[in-house]
Amino acid sequence: MPEYPAVSDMPARRRFRSIWAVIAVSAAVIFHLVAQLGMLVTRADWSLSSFRNYFASDQLSYMGIVADAAHGHFGNFEPFTETGSIYYPRFYYLVVGGAAHLLGIQPTTAWSIGGLLAQITLVVVVAVACILMSGRIWAGVLGASPFLIGTFSTFTDNNWYTQLNSHAVLWGPFGVFFTLNAESAGLAAGGIALLTLLLTYTRTRGRTTKIVLASVASLIVGGLANVQTYSFLTTVYLVIFVAAAWAVVTARRRLYLYVSIVLIPVLFLVGPIIAQRGSPLITLIFGLLPTVPGIILLLLRTRGLASVYFGFTALAASPSVLGTLIGLSNRDPFLVYRVASSKNLGVEWPTGFIAAIALALPLALVFAAGLHRRRPLWIAYPAGVAVAWVLLATNDIWGANQEPYRFWIDCFALISITLLPILITVVQEYLFCRSRVTPVQDEIGEAGREAEIPVRRPIRVISVVALVLLAALLIVSMRDWVRFYRSGDYQSLISYSGPRESAMAKAAQGAGHGLILTDPCINPQSLKIVSGARVVYMNFGMAWPEKYDDVLSLESSTANNILDIPTAVDAGVGFVMTDSACAPNWPTTYGSSLVRIDSSSYLAGAVDEQIVLWRLKP
Repeated sequence: MPEYPAVSDMPARRRFRSIWAVIAVSAAVIFHLVAQLGMLVTRADWSLSSFRNYFASDQLSYMGIVADAAHGHFGNFEPFTETGSIYYPRFYYLVVGGAAHLLGIQPTTAWSIGGLLAQITLVVVVAVACILMSGRIWAGVLGASPFLIGTFSTFTDNNWYTQLNSHAVLWGPFGVFFTLNAESAGLAAGGIALLTLLLTYTRTRGRTTKIVLASVASLIVGGLANVQTYSFLTTVYLVIFVAAAWAVVTARRRLYLYVSIVLIPVLFLVGPIIAQRGSPLITLIFGLLPTVPGIILLLLRTRGLASVYFGFTALAASPSVLGTLIGLSNRDPFLVYRVASSKNLGVEWPTGFIAAIALALPLALVFAAGLHRRRPLWIAYPAGVAVAWVLLATNDIWGANQEPYRFWIDCFALISITLLPILITVVQEYLFCRSRVTPVQDEIGEAGREAEIPVRRPIRVISVVALVLLAALLIVSMRDWVRFYRSGDYQSLISYSGPRESAMAKAAQGAGHGLILTDPCINPQSLKIVSGARVVYMNFGMAWPEKYDDVLSLESSTANNILDIPTAVDAGVGFVMTDSACAPNWPTTYGSSLVRIDSSSYLAGAVDEQIVLWRLKP
């Protein structure tokens, strides 16, 4: 009989374990911060207000939304000109900008703090999940490890990422989380929701507690639609496919399995027809077709309770989804363009498979262990996420055609995060003959006392060999992260706290709420960030202003050092901002159409330069 500590020793033992658990979780957080910040904090120009110059064009456009909110502008408009409308999910950016507004800090500082807090929270949840799933405190230290897994790009593409067609790429979680944008925050929230569901149905006893936690997780999943589209859809697919797979596995009726498998080729045959007659959103919903048998079983088995969770998800997602559907029905020009522009962004099969090996092998091992030990979760999880991953990464083939590479990346990130706690339990049972679940059960898992599970010696030897090979594979894949960490080209910083930026912000105050056109030497995105002023600029892939043709024409003429006054007047431009250090001297060339309003000086080396605001005369 096993010996258990005396009752009087239990409180002290729990306190001792709690302290070590906190230490383990803290170690994971520190390790993650070193992996994500270590290459930056050693730079002389780093601060929390520094903006990462990492594929910065899109990130600076998102910062435009944050800057608007930081200056008290929360309207439903294109963020730079503050005209037209925006359908881009922006809840996270409004929260970050609102925090900057309330706290009186720079929007770039709020961006850094918000992104890091989201990741720290995720690492804490991953570490806690590892501890609770395994019953081993040391497992919490591994909480940061999923963020280091790579795609073997160092060997296949001689870089830390794999370049595909157009601007499509494949990279590990470290690449997507480094941006600190809404996608990274959305993936963090999605990972937290998925792990919450995992713990709810494996480590929670009370029915009421399960319902509450599952409801909260469902609301988080739905809320992602208002944060970032790809992280929302990826999380939804993973949840539904795993839930459906679990229902089919536990039903023990092969008919449901066969129907689910048959529906996959049906999706590829019928999907393009649905895409021609409907929108990409409708087609992506149709992509859930293979889960229908499993979802029906799930609804029957839970006596309709699962429909409540689906309802919570739909309710939380409704603001963004309904807004997009209304915009599409009204033929909004941006949405029409956005639907048609996602071309040549697919993931070729050999490239995608090789890049996925670091996760494909452990998924296969968990699946094999599930079959061997008859664990429904170990079977359903790898089967569900694998099918969801493949379908999302090939959505250009079955009709949706919405940036398959983005779905590939997001699936890679979320699977690496959620796989770890499950993988630890598999290793624990096969190598140490310990398990916290009974050998055969209909439920996903039940919280309970750890039990000994016998494993034959040949199986244990095979398990050791498999674990060594898997560990070696994962370590080799981390070579991508090492290369990324040392790649200075992607870790440069942009400062918005310099004297020139301060001069721009001060001069812009004279424009009030007027629209400003900048000369070729002043970046309109930078002006928006430091001042919150309305500027002539648009991001083609995010939102379009009301007079987008005029804005595009002005961007083109400015790039050619020309001030197109008639088009500027048509676009509603009221002011022009110039830099005296700029070689194309607009005040000299177009002085008759400019009236000086305000100026602010800054030092460029030893030279005193000026940022000047002019009123544009029609």
